Amino acid sequence: MKIKIVYFHVTGDLYGSSRSLISVIKGLEMEKYEPIVILPEAGELVSELEGLGAKVLIRHDLLILRRKTFVNFVSLLMFVNHFFLSIPKLYGLLKQEKVSIIHSNSAIIMSGAIVAKLLKVPHIWHMREVFDDFPKLLWNMYRYLIFHLSTKIICISTDVCKRFESYLDREKFVTIFNGIEEDYISELDQRMSREEMRDRLQIPRDAVVIGNVARISKWKGQDLLIKSFATCKKPLNTYLVLAGDCFPGNENVLDELKLLVKDLQLEDRVIFAGFISDSRNVYVAIDVFVLASTTPEPFGRVLIESMYCGLPSIATNWGGPVDIITHGEDGLLVGANEAAMSECIERLLVDDIQMKQLGRSAKETIRTRFLVHTTVHSIKQEYQSVLGAKDGHQGKRQISAKLKESVD
Repeated sequence: MKIKIVYFHVTGDLYGSSRSLISVIKGLEMEKYEPIVILPEAGELVSELEGLGAKVLIRHDLLILRRKTFVNFVSLLMFVNHFFLSIPKLYGLLKQEKVSIIHSNSAIIMSGAIVAKLLKVPHIWHMREVFDDFPKLLWNMYRYLIFHLSTKIICISTDVCKRFESYLDREKFVTIFNGIEEDYISELDQRMSREEMRDRLQIPRDAVVIGNVARISKWKGQDLLIKSFATCKKPLNTYLVLAGDCFPGNENVLDELKLLVKDLQLEDRVIFAGFISDSRNVYVAIDVFVLASTTPEPFGRVLIESMYCGLPSIATNWGGPVDIITHGEDGLLVGANEAAMSECIERLLVDDIQMKQLGRSAKETIRTRFLVHTTVHSIKQEYQSVLGAKDGHQGKRQISAKLKESVD
């Protein structure tokens, strides 16, 4: 009998956590596992998952924590009401499916944890977010729920795992880094060429190009990167490419960035490329990658992508990038402030030897530490572990029942 795993995910897009989910499912042996993915919306992710043989269900009633959930008492009341309407339906659906494991692929989705508890099946909660912007009391309450509604908690970086240091049961926690497919770079020749992509972006082919790939968001630091780009000394033909779009409803963030670019008189040098489904088409066109997150990045999948493509990369010095980059050897870590980032970019642009050395070392670091087969192997070990523990508990109950019968 196949091991039926239900994955709860928070979006239908193809950003970092979605690509990580694709990598995990791609690594499952379909003769052994039967993946079902539940999404709150349709999107490009659906066809990717179905192409891998996963069953995809769209449920608009998933319990997902958003900032708007806690705006006021009314919004919180609506969330509670939503809970009582949605959970019974999901319970009935998954009871029919006879699932083996429920795997919540995000810290902000609650449905899987609650249904797993009701079904009495193992629940793995994948921590892909940090909650630094949450009120401390609220985070402590939610962290308590995460701990007690999980059989196993997977953290994607050392920094994420530190958020749970107060819990003594450390066996419940495991740190598993995201990984990248080994053939990620070998397929580059099937993508757009450097010249084609630069032509598409309307950037001169001989220009120096700095790039960033990320959801347009306050904490992703695109404003910091724009300001640092404006103040650093650089060749006249230097451009900045920002690839990514906004969450629906957050278009004001993009508007503010465009206004900033206008105020700094950089409209002919900063390119807003929008969402590009295959980020390799961005990496092939740029010379330096910068991850400018202004709060700790939970991991930074785009960082391992850029490094595996051989790009010299800069990242702010906290969160996941600290696990990935050894400063000065395979990348550069920098403080999340304009002066430090501007100086770092400036020094790198004038040192062609260091750029090449960092690019070579970066590729080797990813090849040896961050390939997806290691990630998937570790996750499958956790699947076997929680199933073994469940079987063990069942076996103990059966023995106990038999002993009771013999005594009676």
